Amino acid sequence: MLEDLLLRRNLIDAGCDNQQIDKFLKLNASGKVPAQLNLLKEQRRHLLECLHFRQRQIDCLDFLIGNLQKSN
Repeated sequence: MLEDLLLRRNLIDAGCDNQQIDKFLKLNASGKVPAQLNLLKEQRRHLLECLHFRQRQIDCLDFLIGNLQKSN
């Protein structure tokens, strides 16, 4: 029980939604480690895509800031 609570907390902290968490815990109870790994890797890919998207937005802002500073 404590293990499930700790897993749930960690999955929440990793940005997983309730559906992902429930699926992960069911897989954990069944001992389906490869499926658990796939779920975690998919979440990691999602987070990395979000990070890259945000980085492109920051790059655009940096470009605009640089142009404004040069012209001022």
